[in-house]
Amino acid sequence: MSRLLKRHQRAEYIAARAKQTDEHQRCKAPMCTRLTRAAAGDGVGKHHCKMHEQRLMRHGSVTKDSYRAPDLHRYAKRTLEWLQANPSHPAAQEAKAKLDRTLREAGHFESQANVPYMSPAEKARMAWMRIRIKQLEPELVIAKLMAVEAMLKVDPPLSGEAEQYRLWQLGKVVHRMAGGYHRRAVMPGQRHWKFFQSSGLVLKHLGEQAAKVTGTISAG
Repeated sequence: MSRLLKRHQRAEYIAARAKQTDEHQRCKAPMCTRLTRAAAGDGVGKHHCKMHEQRLMRHGSVTKDSYRAPDLHRYAKRTLEWLQANPSHPAAQEAKAKLDRTLREAGHFESQANVPYMSPAEKARMAWMRIRIKQLEPELVIAKLMAVEAMLKVDPPLSGEAEQYRLWQLGKVVHRMAGGYHRRAVMPGQRHWKFFQSSGLVLKHLGEQAAKVTGTISAG
């Protein structure tokens, strides 16, 4: 009887360990049963499957899509009206000063052909440089960034993803203002250089820099 009991206990222990290992190898996204990239052997990620890891890099959330431009527009319009009506407000002046410093620190122009070989930080610098070259109104840039802050209060992500989602969405707005296609004439015909993709760690860098600009108004 003692031997049978030990066998039974050992079998329960092995089953519990197998279940624990199986759960550890599953994607952490809600309702997802896929293996993590490390467990599946197609990457090194230990938290999510390939699909949800790509969603996280693109949207800053494994469950929530990015905000749509039309949804952000109405909040940007209200903020722009406030900024134009209160140009001497301390928060507005400080936000414009921080934006101006960010644009000046973006540095000089580089060929768009070099973008694929740049680090995420360098790509972020290129985005701010593009905004400076376009000579967008400071109030418009700040208003578009503040629209994200407003949307986060109305339509927030899951609590565990709040900060990453915020940075990614701010980064996407900067990318949208800076992006586009660049044309370089070659013989024969023409060649098109595409702006970097709105995904990955570059959005984190852009979001962190944008958050410094919006911080004063958000606090106010």
